[in-house]
Amino acid sequence: MTENVSDCIAIMRKALGRSNLNDPDSTDVLFASYISDFMQYTMTDDVKIFEQFGTFTFDIMTTATDHTDGIWTFADVGMIDNFSNLRLETYISLKAPADSSTSWTKLTVIQDPATFWGIWGINNKDVLVRGYPTMMLLYGTQMAFRTIPEDDTAYQVQMYGYTINSGVDQTSVLPMDYWKRYVAYGGAMNYARDYRFEPDALSLLKDAFAHEKKLILTRTHNQIKRSRCLPRF
Repeated sequence: MTENVSDCIAIMRKALGRSNLNDPDSTDVLFASYISDFMQYTMTDDVKIFEQFGTFTFDIMTTATDHTDGIWTFADVGMIDNFSNLRLETYISLKAPADSSTSWTKLTVIQDPATFWGIWGINNKDVLVRGYPTMMLLYGTQMAFRTIPEDDTAYQVQMYGYTINSGVDQTSVLPMDYWKRYVAYGGAMNYARDYRFEPDALSLLKDAFAHEKKLILTRTHNQIKRSRCLPRF
Protein backbone atom coordinates (compact mmCIF):
# COMPACT_ATOMS: atom_id res chain seq x y z
CA MET A 1 0.00 0.00 0.00
CA THR A 2 1.44 3.35 -1.04
CA GLU A 3 1.48 6.07 1.60
CA ASN A 4 1.76 9.73 0.66
CA VAL A 5 2.79 12.91 2.42
CA SER A 6 -0.87 13.90 2.27
CA ASP A 7 -1.60 10.94 4.58
CA CYS A 8 0.95 12.30 7.05
CA ILE A 9 -0.67 15.73 6.87
CA ALA A 10 -4.05 14.20 7.77
CA ILE A 11 -2.49 12.63 10.88
CA MET A 12 -0.79 15.92 11.78
CA ARG A 13 -4.10 17.79 11.60
CA LYS A 14 -5.72 15.35 14.01
CA ALA A 15 -2.76 15.30 16.41
CA LEU A 16 -2.49 19.10 16.45
CA GLY A 17 -6.19 19.89 16.30
CA ARG A 18 -5.64 22.00 13.19
CA SER A 19 -8.54 21.19 10.86
CA ASN A 20 -9.20 24.65 9.41
CA LEU A 21 -7.94 24.51 5.82
CA ASN A 22 -8.29 28.29 5.51
CA ASP A 23 -5.96 29.01 8.42
CA PRO A 24 -2.72 30.40 6.90
CA ASP A 25 -0.79 28.76 9.75
CA SER A 26 -2.09 25.28 8.99
CA THR A 27 -2.06 24.91 5.21
CA ASP A 28 -1.06 21.69 3.50
CA VAL A 29 1.99 23.44 2.10
CA LEU A 30 3.14 24.50 5.57
CA PHE A 31 2.54 21.07 7.09
CA ALA A 32 4.38 19.45 4.18
CA SER A 33 7.35 21.76 4.81
CA TYR A 34 7.49 20.59 8.44
CA ILE A 35 7.41 16.98 7.29
CA SER A 36 10.13 17.65 4.72
CA ASP A 37 12.36 19.42 7.24
CA PHE A 38 11.87 16.63 9.75
CA MET A 39 12.80 13.96 7.22
CA GLN A 40 15.87 15.83 5.96
CA TYR A 41 17.29 17.42 9.10
CA THR A 42 15.89 15.65 12.17
CA MET A 43 15.12 12.07 11.20
CA THR A 44 18.64 11.57 9.88
CA ASP A 45 20.09 12.08 13.36
CA ASP A 46 17.12 10.85 15.39
CA VAL A 47 17.16 7.27 14.09
CA LYS A 48 19.53 5.05 12.16
CA ILE A 49 17.35 2.61 10.29
CA PHE A 50 18.09 -0.13 7.81
CA GLU A 51 16.69 1.63 4.74
CA GLN A 52 18.91 4.68 5.28
CA PHE A 53 22.12 2.71 4.89
CA GLY A 54 23.63 3.40 1.47
CA THR A 55 26.72 3.19 -0.72
CA PHE A 56 28.68 6.00 -2.31
CA THR A 57 31.09 5.25 -5.15
CA PHE A 58 33.42 7.84 -6.65
CA ASP A 59 36.55 8.07 -8.77
CA ILE A 60 39.88 9.68 -7.99
CA MET A 61 42.79 10.38 -10.33
CA THR A 62 45.85 12.56 -10.08
CA THR A 63 47.54 14.30 -12.99
CA ALA A 64 50.67 16.40 -13.31
CA THR A 65 48.64 19.44 -12.15
CA ASP A 66 45.55 18.15 -10.30
CA HIS A 67 45.40 16.66 -6.81
CA THR A 68 49.14 16.24 -6.65
CA ASP A 69 48.90 16.20 -2.85
CA GLY A 70 46.52 13.24 -2.88
CA ILE A 71 43.72 15.24 -1.22
CA TRP A 72 40.10 15.43 -2.37
CA THR A 73 37.15 17.21 -0.78
CA PHE A 74 33.59 15.91 -0.64
CA ALA A 75 32.70 18.56 -3.23
CA ASP A 76 35.41 17.25 -5.56
CA VAL A 77 33.79 13.81 -5.68
CA GLY A 78 30.15 14.95 -5.59
CA MET A 79 29.51 13.94 -2.00
CA ILE A 80 27.50 17.00 -0.92
CA ASP A 81 24.57 16.44 1.45
CA ASN A 82 24.56 12.73 0.61
CA PHE A 83 25.42 11.21 3.97
CA SER A 84 24.87 12.13 7.60
CA ASN A 85 27.46 9.63 8.83
CA LEU A 86 30.14 7.61 7.09
CA ARG A 87 31.39 4.25 8.26
CA LEU A 88 35.06 3.33 8.16
CA GLU A 89 34.56 0.32 5.87
CA THR A 90 36.02 1.63 2.63
CA TYR A 91 37.27 -0.20 -0.45
CA ILE A 92 39.35 0.81 -3.45
CA SER A 93 40.04 -0.69 -6.88
CA LEU A 94 41.55 0.28 -10.18
CA LYS A 95 38.76 1.73 -12.30
CA ALA A 96 40.02 -0.01 -15.43
CA PRO A 97 42.10 -3.02 -14.31
CA ALA A 98 43.89 -5.32 -16.71
CA ASP A 99 41.60 -7.90 -18.30
CA SER A 100 38.64 -6.22 -16.52
CA SER A 101 39.34 -8.26 -13.40
CA THR A 102 38.24 -5.80 -10.74
CA SER A 103 39.70 -6.58 -7.33
CA TRP A 104 38.54 -4.52 -4.37
CA THR A 105 41.05 -3.87 -1.60
CA LYS A 106 40.12 -2.68 1.86
CA LEU A 107 41.33 0.86 2.45
CA THR A 108 42.47 1.61 5.99
CA VAL A 109 40.63 4.75 7.15
CA ILE A 110 42.04 6.97 9.89
CA GLN A 111 40.22 9.95 11.41
CA ASP A 112 43.05 11.33 13.54
CA PRO A 113 45.33 13.68 11.54
CA ALA A 114 48.19 13.31 14.03
CA THR A 115 48.23 9.54 13.56
CA PHE A 116 47.92 9.73 9.78
CA TRP A 117 50.57 12.39 9.19
CA GLY A 118 52.78 10.79 11.82
CA ILE A 119 52.92 7.73 9.55
CA TRP A 120 53.24 9.50 6.19
CA GLY A 121 54.92 12.79 7.04
CA ILE A 122 54.02 16.34 5.99
CA ASN A 123 55.33 18.46 3.09
CA ASN A 124 56.98 15.48 1.46
CA LYS A 125 54.62 14.80 -1.44
CA ASP A 126 57.36 15.49 -3.98
CA VAL A 127 59.53 12.66 -2.67
CA LEU A 128 56.84 10.06 -2.05
CA VAL A 129 56.61 7.26 -4.58
CA ARG A 130 53.23 7.22 -6.35
CA GLY A 131 51.26 4.01 -6.39
CA TYR A 132 48.19 2.14 -5.16
CA PRO A 133 46.52 3.88 -2.17
CA THR A 134 46.29 1.79 1.00
CA MET A 135 45.28 4.37 3.61
CA MET A 136 42.95 7.36 3.79
CA LEU A 137 42.58 10.21 6.24
CA LEU A 138 38.92 11.17 6.65
CA TYR A 139 38.85 14.53 8.38
CA GLY A 140 36.03 17.04 8.14
CA THR A 141 35.12 17.18 4.45
CA GLN A 142 38.57 16.17 3.21
CA MET A 143 40.04 12.83 2.20
CA ALA A 144 43.80 12.40 1.95
CA PHE A 145 45.05 9.25 0.19
CA ARG A 146 48.38 7.58 0.77
CA THR A 147 50.13 6.24 -1.13
CA ILE A 148 49.39 9.20 -3.44
CA PRO A 149 47.65 7.71 -6.49
CA GLU A 150 49.79 7.16 -9.55
CA ASP A 151 49.41 9.92 -12.16
CA ASP A 152 46.79 9.42 -14.86
CA THR A 153 45.53 6.23 -13.24
CA ALA A 154 41.87 6.21 -12.20
CA TYR A 155 40.84 4.51 -8.96
CA GLN A 156 37.33 3.81 -7.77
CA VAL A 157 36.49 4.18 -4.08
CA GLN A 158 33.44 2.76 -2.35
CA MET A 159 32.21 4.01 1.02
CA TYR A 160 29.19 3.22 3.17
CA GLY A 161 27.07 5.31 5.48
CA TYR A 162 23.68 6.63 6.49
CA THR A 163 22.09 8.70 3.77
CA ILE A 164 20.20 11.96 4.20
CA ASN A 165 16.56 11.76 3.14
CA SER A 166 15.38 13.85 0.21
CA GLY A 167 12.90 16.66 0.68
CA VAL A 168 9.20 16.16 -0.03
CA ASP A 169 6.10 18.22 -0.71
CA GLN A 170 2.38 17.60 -0.22
CA THR A 171 2.18 15.55 -3.43
CA SER A 172 5.14 13.27 -2.70
CA VAL A 173 5.08 9.54 -2.00
CA LEU A 174 6.83 8.43 1.18
CA PRO A 175 10.04 6.43 0.60
CA MET A 176 8.77 3.73 2.97
CA ASP A 177 5.13 3.17 3.91
CA TYR A 178 5.83 2.31 7.53
CA TRP A 179 7.46 5.72 8.11
CA LYS A 180 4.04 7.41 7.88
CA ARG A 181 3.08 7.82 11.53
CA TYR A 182 6.63 8.43 12.74
CA VAL A 183 7.16 11.19 10.15
CA ALA A 184 3.74 12.69 10.86
CA TYR A 185 4.33 12.92 14.61
CA GLY A 186 7.88 14.15 14.06
CA GLY A 187 6.60 17.03 11.95
CA ALA A 188 3.83 17.67 14.49
CA MET A 189 6.35 17.89 17.34
CA ASN A 190 8.39 20.54 15.56
CA TYR A 191 5.25 22.46 14.61
CA ALA A 192 3.97 22.40 18.20
CA ARG A 193 7.28 23.73 19.52
CA ASP A 194 7.37 26.56 17.00
CA TYR A 195 3.77 27.57 17.71
CA ARG A 196 4.26 27.43 21.48
CA PHE A 197 1.76 24.74 22.35
CA GLU A 198 0.90 24.30 26.02
CA PRO A 199 3.12 21.89 28.00
CA ASP A 200 0.30 19.36 28.42
CA ALA A 201 -0.30 19.23 24.66
CA LEU A 202 3.42 18.95 23.99
CA SER A 203 3.67 16.11 26.49
CA LEU A 204 0.94 14.14 24.70
CA LEU A 205 2.65 14.66 21.35
CA LYS A 206 6.00 13.65 22.84
CA ASP A 207 4.56 10.38 24.16
CA ALA A 208 2.94 9.59 20.81
CA PHE A 209 6.16 10.40 18.95
CA ALA A 210 8.21 8.19 21.31
CA HIS A 211 5.81 5.32 20.63
CA GLU A 212 6.16 5.67 16.85
CA LYS A 213 9.94 5.98 17.14
CA LYS A 214 10.11 2.74 19.12
CA LEU A 215 8.12 0.94 16.45
CA ILE A 216 10.24 2.23 13.58
CA LEU A 217 13.44 1.18 15.35
CA THR A 218 12.04 -2.28 16.05
CA ARG A 219 12.17 -3.22 12.38
CA THR A 220 15.87 -2.35 12.13
CA HIS A 221 16.56 -4.14 15.40
CA ASN A 222 14.89 -7.29 14.10
CA GLN A 223 16.83 -7.04 10.84
CA ILE A 224 20.12 -6.83 12.74
CA LYS A 225 19.17 -9.83 14.90
CA ARG A 226 18.88 -11.92 11.74
CA SER A 227 22.50 -11.11 10.85
CA ARG A 228 24.30 -12.73 13.76
CA CYS A 229 28.06 -12.90 13.72
CA LEU A 230 29.65 -16.25 12.98
CA PRO A 231 31.46 -17.80 15.97
CA ARG A 232 35.23 -17.66 15.69
CA PHE A 233 37.58 -19.93 17.63
